[in-house]
Amino acid sequence: MKYLDAYPAWNEVQALVLGLPLQANQMPSENAERTLAFGRKLAAKRPQIPIYLMDERFTSVMAHQSLLESGASRNIRRDKGVVDQIAAVILLQDFLEMHHHDRTERLPILAL
Repeated sequence: MKYLDAYPAWNEVQALVLGLPLQANQMPSENAERTLAFGRKLAAKRPQIPIYLMDERFTSVMAHQSLLESGASRNIRRDKGVVDQIAAVILLQDFLEMHHHDRTERLPILAL
């Protein structure tokens, strides 16, 4: 939150995308409430910016697959930080694809 409080380009931000951790049955996982609480804090600080919730299931699997296909070493493939960064890129790519095709109305927007 400190980083976001000090973020210098808030006036350029048009939307935020949060990965919502769901279980295979589409029910919220243990971490979902923490994600939603974080999102509510962001929404309270920046109420003019919509916060979209994206199902993040399988993004880690896709990130691992991408690393494997890229020939990354086993140590890199085991690095949770690297996997999380790639999963975030996948999530954002999915969002941008939906936005490009005017399908973001299908996504839930975090409400306070």
